[in-house]
Amino acid sequence: MIKDGGVFDQNVTINVAEQTVTFYVPLREGADEANVVHDFRKNLEIISLPEKKVCFISQLNSDFPRPVELIDSFRKAKIRIMFIDAIVLAQFAIQGKCVTFGA
Repeated sequence: MIKDGGVFDQNVTINVAEQTVTFYVPLREGADEANVVHDFRKNLEIISLPEKKVCFISQLNSDFPRPVELIDSFRKAKIRIMFIDAIVLAQFAIQGKCVTFGA
């Protein structure tokens, strides 16, 4: 488990045209690699753990920011973003406590 104050990089892909946000969380000590997809068209959250070969699907929490709102938040926080057609890629570091899904 990452202790308080631990830092890891997380990549986020925002696809405005498809209305999806994908978070890639890398493998790190005590926590699994994960891909988390928020699909706003289907109202689903999909969490996959490639190393464990499992996938969790649940209803998307309505409090999550939609793709355009997330882009605006990243701009306000001065997070580095790259635009590739209608897709936005953002890279940033997460500090603090982390919740890990898995066995």
